Amino acid sequence: MRSATWLSASGFSAHVVDLLDWFGVHPSLRWITPAYLPGGLSDFQGNTLYAPGWHLGFNWPAFIIVMLLTMILVRGIRESAETNNVMVLLKIVAILVFISFASRFIHPANWHPFAPNGWPGILTGGSIVFFHLYRLRFRVDRGRRMQEPKTRCSHRIIATLAVCTILYVGVVVVLTGLVPWQTLVDDAAPVVNTLKKLHFGGVRLVVLIGALMGMISSLLVFQIGQARVWYAMSAWLAASDL
Repeated sequence: MRSATWLSASGFSAHVVDLLDWFGVHPSLRWITPAYLPGGLSDFQGNTLYAPGWHLGFNWPAFIIVMLLTMILVRGIRESAETNNVMVLLKIVAILVFISFASRFIHPANWHPFAPNGWPGILTGGSIVFFHLYRLRFRVDRGRRMQEPKTRCSHRIIATLAVCTILYVGVVVVLTGLVPWQTLVDDAAPVVNTLKKLHFGGVRLVVLIGALMGMISSLLVFQIGQARVWYAMSAWLAASDL
């Protein structure tokens, strides 16, 4: 759960940087990148900005959004269902716009080899997707009082998992068909940055706004779920001492 929160926060930060770039604002890399970069950092021309490893820096956008959402939850402000529905709808619209537009520019040669990292890469990607989908459990937990929860919750979970899986696969297939997969490594905002490289300005802005809304919605649910994980761990530790 913590890893999924970190990934979403890093993705949010990268999309904030892209939004600032849209308005011509370019903050120092030192304050918008994490202190540890396992694969380093390069610009769109391939020039090395940071070598792999540690460097002096702090990812302020990621830190601020996590702290703001945590403060909201600590103060007891409940998540607005209407607001969350709007954010999710914008996210789905952005995904559909990207898939429908970018699918016309796919180069099938980029799919060879189809699984360049083999099973280790597939399992790594599957674990990341699993933690992103795991937040559905916490949405269901908040709806336990609905009528016929065993039937309705099961149907909704299955339907949601099916839709999310289709959207995940659609984005990955289109994205890896647009550019070689090597250019996407360690990129926290691969879709938006790919659209920027290909000079798809209008579509890039739509996807950027939808991605930001989606990141905020995901982070909010992750923070709710993380508190429950800590509570369960502390309860288990307290019981084991008895």
